[in-house]
Amino acid sequence: MRWGLRLALASLWLSACGSGAGDMHLSVDSTSIVFQDVSGKAPEAQLLSARIRPLTQSVFVGIAFTQSGLESVAYDLSGNPFPILVTPKDPEALGSGTQTDQVIIAACVDEECTQHIAGSPVIVDVTYTVRSYLTAEPAELSFAHALGSNAPPGSLPLSVQSPFATHWSASASSSWIHLSGDTQGAAPGGPRVEVDPSGLPLGTHRGSVTLTAMETGETVDVPVTLRVKPAAFVPTPPTLSFGGQDGLELSAKTLALGLDTGSNAYDWTAVVDTGAGPQWLKLSSTSGEVSASATPITVSVDPTALKDGVHTASLRFTSSVAGQTITQDVPVSLLLAPHKLWVPDNGVGLVSMPSVSRLTHTVKVKDNWGLSTTPWTASSDQPWLSVTPSGTGGGSLTLTANPASLAADQIHYATVTLGYDDGLVQGSETVRVGLWVGSQPPSSQGLNAGLFPVFVTDPIRPYVYLRGSLDSSISVYNLYTAGLVAQVTGLDGHPGRMAISSDGSTLYVLITSNNRIVPVDLSTFTGGASSGVRTGNSYGITYARPNGHGLVLINGGDIYDPAAGAVLTGVTGSLADIFIGSASLDGSLVCGSVLNFSTSLNCYGLRYSEINGGLVTLTVRGAGPFGIASIDLAINQDGSRVYAFLGTPGAIAVYDGQTTGALAPLATGASCDSFEVGPDDRIYAASEFARYDPKELWVFDSAGTLLDSYRVTSEGDFIQGGQLKVSGDGRRLVVLTGDGVLKFVTMP
Repeated sequence: MRWGLRLALASLWLSACGSGAGDMHLSVDSTSIVFQDVSGKAPEAQLLSARIRPLTQSVFVGIAFTQSGLESVAYDLSGNPFPILVTPKDPEALGSGTQTDQVIIAACVDEECTQHIAGSPVIVDVTYTVRSYLTAEPAELSFAHALGSNAPPGSLPLSVQSPFATHWSASASSSWIHLSGDTQGAAPGGPRVEVDPSGLPLGTHRGSVTLTAMETGETVDVPVTLRVKPAAFVPTPPTLSFGGQDGLELSAKTLALGLDTGSNAYDWTAVVDTGAGPQWLKLSSTSGEVSASATPITVSVDPTALKDGVHTASLRFTSSVAGQTITQDVPVSLLLAPHKLWVPDNGVGLVSMPSVSRLTHTVKVKDNWGLSTTPWTASSDQPWLSVTPSGTGGGSLTLTANPASLAADQIHYATVTLGYDDGLVQGSETVRVGLWVGSQPPSSQGLNAGLFPVFVTDPIRPYVYLRGSLDSSISVYNLYTAGLVAQVTGLDGHPGRMAISSDGSTLYVLITSNNRIVPVDLSTFTGGASSGVRTGNSYGITYARPNGHGLVLINGGDIYDPAAGAVLTGVTGSLADIFIGSASLDGSLVCGSVLNFSTSLNCYGLRYSEINGGLVTLTVRGAGPFGIASIDLAINQDGSRVYAFLGTPGAIAVYDGQTTGALAPLATGASCDSFEVGPDDRIYAASEFARYDPKELWVFDSAGTLLDSYRVTSEGDFIQGGQLKVSGDGRRLVVLTGDGVLKFVTMP
């Protein structure tokens, strides 16, 4: 087959035998062609068939066509009939719209075509439509308006898209739909759509925006929905819960009450519903005005008349807006741990001897619900110890000893019982008191402790518990007489670090050879049943009593519960990353060091609850500061201050116990690396670097005022880092010197 591509009449011819040109006739099977693009692509070429009959002599055939939408016209004259292939252009070259063309087919008896045969020329009309393919983004628009609001529902952009440079126009079907910006143009583009809810009743109103392609007349409808609804309260948060996981998080919360009426404000009232029980939920306000600018309302709980457990309530807010009464309920839940009073320093040491005396001590009575109205009574089981007879939670209990009739050179014990009754639950707390009555001034004798000893002091007795580097037992010495009191043996392994309970009843010893902890009864100096623990990178251990429940915190993250005799599993949070350093007397804060590229201070809030059989909650207190130059540190009694080595000569670093943010340091004149806080909240610090300085130990009061400074070792000797302890009565310090001597120092 030979195809010819023609743009004009051509001198091509069909040959045949015979004569009679007047009998020949040209015909084409169709005199019109319609093309439609398919998804933006060129349609297939179409085929025409032309025929001359009868073909009695040679004929010249020519074809011409216009090129508005046609790419080419090709034909083959090798036969009769002969095919004609009509091919349209690519739509991208045309753009949207309709193109018209003609294909002219002529058959003549001469080459100059001065004589046409019958039927010639044949004109074939061609129509080619390229669609606009208009699309809108988004495909639909939704608006909402609160009755009574002066805030317009806003406007939304409508993006008109097309694969071609299609011209479009936009119109709205309803009077409440407004168009702004461009309402006609070339794609891409589009108007902004706004709605006017004025005068519209409650309900859902529907309309549309119509986009019209100017070239083709095609249309696209974009549905528009406007929901006119009653005004609604917007409470943030939508629900309130108190108590936290452990039933002890009872601080007030803020509820932000808003109304979706723009700047239009309306009156509101609130009703608290706690059911048939006590009215335990309180609002700072039960009426006022509210608009989109939220009104803060303080919501607090008063658990005074409640039992422990789960309690529910509801807050109902009501307003009248544009003739509509609207309400909003905010559910409230409260989880309460069992209520109790407790005393952080439930072990008190007192002393009476020549030149040293401390015969009174005041303790805080704490309420685990944070109340200040729970009444308590206190009594002493010994006539020589008088106590404050009564008070309320949050108040003070003062203990005063009178040693006049007591035998000398021995410890006298008393137990103070604090009882309370909150109307629902009765309970009690005990404070163990030890009074040392000595006939002679304190001894200045030191003890040879050897290399790498471990020692702790007793909170109620004038005792120090010492384990030498190679000892398998623990020696108990009187730190006023330097005399040996007892030996603790049979610990089933090599004893390591030790911690003592705040009431002086139990010494907890880590056994380094088999990773176990052994409780030692200090009334008999005998060990009890051991428990397995992890130990981490070192054998740090400390005792804490959060909310009146004793715990032993150990490096590696284990928390040993003496009451259960086992490591706790109900722990939220973790201490696994820190070297245990110290805990506050009230047990609310524990801090330690993390060894990274430099040592950092990490602190955790600590809380215990009887919920679910015993739950410990650890809360990270801010980001730990870097640059702590030693792992020894001290915390004051209520956990508000942490003392550590700053790394800068001549000062003690002080950090906020809540945030671990740096506070003003305490000046010493030397870099200190030993820290203790005494029973009276005094701060003690010592420096092993002050070997030739006139002072190496400093004492500050709880406010950070320097009380005195001392040199307790000979020139050239020093107090080893982290080797400083305070006696339970706060009048005697125990330090380990550089030559391995345990030295006792009397404080004024």
